[in-house]
Amino acid sequence: MKRITFNSSNELKLRNARAVCEGYGIAVEQATHDPAEIQSEDPEAVALDKARKAYELVGKPVVVTDDSWAIVGLGGFPGVYMHSMNVWFKPADFARWYSERSN
Repeated sequence: MKRITFNSSNELKLRNARAVCEGYGIAVEQATHDPAEIQSEDPEAVALDKARKAYELVGKPVVVTDDSWAIVGLGGFPGVYMHSMNVWFKPADFARWYSERSN
């Protein structure tokens, strides 16, 4: 069986990776290093840097994931700041904001 190393401490992402790869005969091993993220508004640069740093920490090829949302109506925001948005705001915050503007 082929094996890959998936660098993430997020259990949901790990379960999803395993579920997808299992059907292709690929076992997914977990690494949980948390490389420092560069400050850039270029999502590709952030993801590539994250992959390079994870490779150095793990010592072998790894798979990483990174999120970036570009909402056209908001001029591309939040982009690479999606993680920060999820930390700062919860679904109830967005619902409250929408509710206040709808009244």
